[in-house]
Amino acid sequence: MAKRAMFIGIDGAIPKMIKRFAAQGLMPNVAGLMRRGCFSEMLSQIPVATPINWASLSTGAVPGVHNVVGFWCHRKGDRLDRYTSQDAFTNTFVQAERLWQSVERQGGRSVVMKFPGSWPPSVTKGEQVDGCCIPAYNASVLDLAANGCHAVQKLHLAQPLTLDGAEDWKNADKWPCRASAPVIIELKKGYEPLRYWLLAVGQNGLEQVLLCTDTDASTAFAALDVGQWSPWRREQVSADVSASVRFKLISLSADGSDLRLYHSQIYPSGGFTYPESLGEQLQQTCGPMIEFASAHAWRYGWTDLDTCYEEAAYQVRWMAQASGQLLSQPWQFFITQFHWIDHVQHYFLPMVDPVSPVYNPENEAYAWQVLEKAYSLADEYVGQLLELADKDTAVFVLSDHGNICDEYTVSLLPLFVKEGLIATCEDADGSRRVDWSRTLAYPCKPGNCDVYVNLKGRDAEGCVEPEDFEAVRDRVIDVMRDLTAPNGKKVYDLVLRREDAVPLGIYGEYASDIVAVYAQGMSWAGHGGEEWDREDTIFKLSDGTGFDYAAHHGPMSPTAETEISSNKAFLVAAGKGIRQGYDRSATRLGPVRVLDVAPTISHLLGLDPPRENQGAVIGDFLDRG
Repeated sequence: MAKRAMFIGIDGAIPKMIKRFAAQGLMPNVAGLMRRGCFSEMLSQIPVATPINWASLSTGAVPGVHNVVGFWCHRKGDRLDRYTSQDAFTNTFVQAERLWQSVERQGGRSVVMKFPGSWPPSVTKGEQVDGCCIPAYNASVLDLAANGCHAVQKLHLAQPLTLDGAEDWKNADKWPCRASAPVIIELKKGYEPLRYWLLAVGQNGLEQVLLCTDTDASTAFAALDVGQWSPWRREQVSADVSASVRFKLISLSADGSDLRLYHSQIYPSGGFTYPESLGEQLQQTCGPMIEFASAHAWRYGWTDLDTCYEEAAYQVRWMAQASGQLLSQPWQFFITQFHWIDHVQHYFLPMVDPVSPVYNPENEAYAWQVLEKAYSLADEYVGQLLELADKDTAVFVLSDHGNICDEYTVSLLPLFVKEGLIATCEDADGSRRVDWSRTLAYPCKPGNCDVYVNLKGRDAEGCVEPEDFEAVRDRVIDVMRDLTAPNGKKVYDLVLRREDAVPLGIYGEYASDIVAVYAQGMSWAGHGGEEWDREDTIFKLSDGTGFDYAAHHGPMSPTAETEISSNKAFLVAAGKGIRQGYDRSATRLGPVRVLDVAPTISHLLGLDPPRENQGAVIGDFLDRG
């Protein structure tokens, strides 16, 4: 029987990628676990998405039980275009006992390191770091500012920089070429903005950037060449809150027409841990924390991809060092998650998979290098955590889902308008909007499985009479089941009444009226969802040149797979109580389920599973000797 268990989550990691990179020597730590333990593909819950499946993995419960039925949450009674992702990533929204709660209820100590949907903390005998972890830009509820860019050129979501002469600057006369601009970073939660001055200087053109606290070069706290990071700068934003920021100069042309200054996510020194005092301790010993590390800054044109990778690598080393401190005291259960692979695969998986319209052989070698580095970085995190495990520890390394390439993107809004299910009207300024008094049904935020009938008495501005509900719902189902893409494939594998979606684990208060599951190769339009000012065509070929992803996971089959891509998750387990050198047969026994991880960990620890557990112990993983 194991005395301790480690749960190391690697978001989005694909089984065949794990095996490929392990065989190539790029994931030596995971490969070692596979040799001395067990490997299996793993089936996610539908929707095949982050909050649903980390909730199921940590509770052993289906979405209808733990309450998270989509990436977005629509609360009945709201207007049908109102939804939020914060509910799906909020611990108080989860209505099933978590593994760490179960362990603590039975006398153990748990450590939770940045695990999605675990904030606010429910740890009582151990420690926790962060746990909101919504994997979208500017979605953190705990930070003071998202990462950002200040640029002379116009870039997506970047703050504009206007360079002026610096004749009035003090102590700047030694540079014949110079230009300046204010750098202002707006903070959340009512705090005053951070205000700095940028001074670009050089002898024969602009060559370097000084970051200053005033229009005086002697106040510079960083002198940056292109490609250089500044030291972390700690700011006191209120009497009891401080936060840290650092900058990187991405580009600077001699004439100042190209200047990009990137800044990190700005995280507070406290307020993100349990107990509260732990945050300041970790900031002092490990450095400032960043919760969000993704490839968005590259896609937005703010940085090169190497800069995004540097932030992900910083995050890995921070979490590993902080985990080392927290696990220096006796513990029984440790859980963590790392998201970088998922961010990268959304963009780069289509570049290596020939089924994708984005695929181009000329880009394939570079895209493989990006994926290799992403998986290697995850393996580095695993390796550093393994140093904290002893012979009495059972180690589980796993993902929540995989990723599959889009062939066509599908916009339901124009379809519903065409079919008379959504009515529109024009405002006085000529802009188009939904006329809710005549709208019969509405597809909620894409990425979920959800479509709602606009029911009178239940939904804000509902217009469908209760006696007409079934007729309208049947009509919507017929429209969606008949929808066929330009390549002749049906768009949906399943379009079900909510009552018929129970076998999928989708039921309860937050289940929608209609549950739809996309066919392989089909996906929703728009990274952020369908909006009136963007989506006016039902079908488009997947396109990886904009801000949207060209590969997705979500309301599609967890078994969707090509020669390269897969929606399947993976599970590797090794250590005390676990069979050695075993690769579970996907054809004979099939994959394990995300529901089975929590009861198996509990069994190895000699504990009862979480209270609402619906999974089964993975018996063929156990060492029967």
